[in-house]
Amino acid sequence: MLMDKNTFKSTSYVLAGGACVLAILVHFFSPDGMVPVRGIRLLNGLVTPVMCLWLGMLIRWKVGKPKSWILRIAGVLMCISYYYGSYAITNSGINIFYQWWGLILLGFILPWDYLYERRDPEGIKSGIALLLSTLVFCSLNLVSGRLGIVEMPAPVDDLGAFLASVTLGVLPFVTILVIYFAAEFSFSKAGQWLGSRKWFRIICWISAAILFIHIAISLPAMRGNTLAWRLTQWAVLPITAYLIIVICRIIGKYSKKEMTWKDVYSI
Repeated sequence: MLMDKNTFKSTSYVLAGGACVLAILVHFFSPDGMVPVRGIRLLNGLVTPVMCLWLGMLIRWKVGKPKSWILRIAGVLMCISYYYGSYAITNSGINIFYQWWGLILLGFILPWDYLYERRDPEGIKSGIALLLSTLVFCSLNLVSGRLGIVEMPAPVDDLGAFLASVTLGVLPFVTILVIYFAAEFSFSKAGQWLGSRKWFRIICWISAAILFIHIAISLPAMRGNTLAWRLTQWAVLPITAYLIIVICRIIGKYSKKEMTWKDVYSI
């Protein structure tokens, strides 16, 4: 990739770290939070998708340029996962983790070197597009949620089910738009400036630690599809990814590779 380590690190803080901060803010400003704000809970549906795309980007950045046949296989698996995840949402409402795994694969197969080279320089266009697409996502999320629990009166009672099915079918693809514009913004000067600020990085790590502990505590009480859904959320957290990288480095260090302990725990 054309991005160097510092650039990708700042990008990671904006995407993964920003998603963790968003999750904490949504909880803080939710209707049962300290400062209730109506509708803000709808943004919670973007937290895990953003981290899934980032995790795919991280794997791609670590791998470098994979062989074309690997990308083809990943592309097929991504389409299957995303299609089945979208279909499962419409029918059961709990199998969204299939869609999340599709987003991880999407982050892996996208040509980030090409996209980074043609990035939005200042971040104005991508920032506006991010806000507008987020508004569309929240609107569709609100409509689909209400239509799923409120029956419309006769003779248009079937219209509610139809509209709920349509909005749920479109919502996964609107999600791709939102997280793509978030990635494009993270490449810009504004995104790189934000991701390189020490105060922002500290806030990101605190938010990530809170999420990591909260989800880890909730896992023993989960069962079945709900457990798989929660495990996926836990697996894409930046702290989880960091711990896996550290474990791999420790194994490499004891495999007689020249690596200091500072290198092992470096971010």
